[in-house]
Amino acid sequence: DDMSWKDALKVGFLQCLAMIPGTSRSGATIIGGLCIGLSRKAATEFSFFLAIPTIFGATFMIFGSPERTDATALPMISVGFVVSFFSALVVVRWLLHYVSKHDFSAFGWYRIFFGGVILLTGDRLGSVVTNQKELIKTNGAAAPFDDLNSLDLAENEIPTAVTQTVA
Repeated sequence: DDMSWKDALKVGFLQCLAMIPGTSRSGATIIGGLCIGLSRKAATEFSFFLAIPTIFGATFMIFGSPERTDATALPMISVGFVVSFFSALVVVRWLLHYVSKHDFSAFGWYRIFFGGVILLTGDRLGSVVTNQKELIKTNGAAAPFDDLNSLDLAENEIPTAVTQTVA
């Protein structure tokens, strides 16, 4: 399938829907491609091509600065990169073959099922920290740290500053 630059731009903009929490980036681009008239195979291929700059950007964000990179971890990172690359080739090839013969209903049911599991089990720590952040904002109390998301907490552990602020 040939794809015009206008179609590519439209799908790229539709990729922005993935910023909505819980939205799949590949799902947004594939469904977006289908909505503008691409075939299932072309939409899926383009979705994988769009993932390349996203993955490189995330990698740069994590390992781009020297203070975040430990030289002793480089061999493990290299092995992980190589294994991920070749396993992705196998999976992408299988997926492209699958979508050329089937629709996406199996993936839709999977997302509905998995979303239900997440809603039923919930993330207790995530909701506690989110609620505490809202309390801090509404009460005007200042926490001794800027970003609660950057904390590395054990399950059910609430930072002392947050519990003192709420109390």
